Amino acid sequence: MDSVALVRDGLRISALLLAPIVAALVLLGQPDLAIAAVLGGMLGATNLIFLARGISSAIEGTVRGIDEARQARGEQPLAELEGAEAPPEDPTAVRRPIKVGGTFRLLLILLTIGALIVLRPGRPEGIVVGIVVVLLGVGISAHRHNRQR
Repeated sequence: MDSVALVRDGLRISALLLAPIVAALVLLGQPDLAIAAVLGGMLGATNLIFLARGISSAIEGTVRGIDEARQARGEQPLAELEGAEAPPEDPTAVRRPIKVGGTFRLLLILLTIGALIVLRPGRPEGIVVGIVVVLLGVGISAHRHNRQR
């Protein structure tokens, strides 16, 4: 399963779910709750991206360690075993640029925290709504990707 596509689709679905909620809140005269929901969506998306990258790096490191141990014993790497899942068609699409990730993550964290500090949503329950919508979007995305397999 392509983790990049899963996260990308999850964020896209989350945005599509959050947009009508925010529009309805604005139309119902609750702009503070709408702003809080958008900030919650940003916070949820930030957490999702960091979690996905961390898990992906951990899995890659584990597989790399297993392959090195197998090669040291003279065995085939995991990718060459019968029935092994084929690598993605474009391996550069899955890899992240070296030394750019840390700067991007720091910028994303500072932007989210800055928005929370500056805008100070009067209705903090909107933040929960945004985070739950992101979780729902990722769940729908995972279900769709699982059905396609």
